[in-house]
Amino acid sequence: AVNYRLPHARGVIGFISPISDHFCGSCNRLRLTSDGKVRPCLFSDSHIDFKTAMREGCDDAEIERLFDKALGIKPDGHHLDAGNIAEKYDRTMSSIGG
Repeated sequence: AVNYRLPHARGVIGFISPISDHFCGSCNRLRLTSDGKVRPCLFSDSHIDFKTAMREGCDDAEIERLFDKALGIKPDGHHLDAGNIAEKYDRTMSSIGG
């Protein structure tokens, strides 16, 4: 985000510009959804199910393997400029916490 602060105002406002300012190549984020899945990109339907593994009693090594797997499927970029984004993905950012 590019953050701005108005003189004498409390807080800041930030703008994320994923189409005009591509940042996918430097993105290091993963998103944990409320249903226990880790998504490697907000604009992808790919996910790794951590909740099931943890409920089945997996150990720390398995958690690390799942994180490595999530990082391994992280896409090189999004396709936001390829049409109507709402029709492409199962869940929108607002439904996963974005």
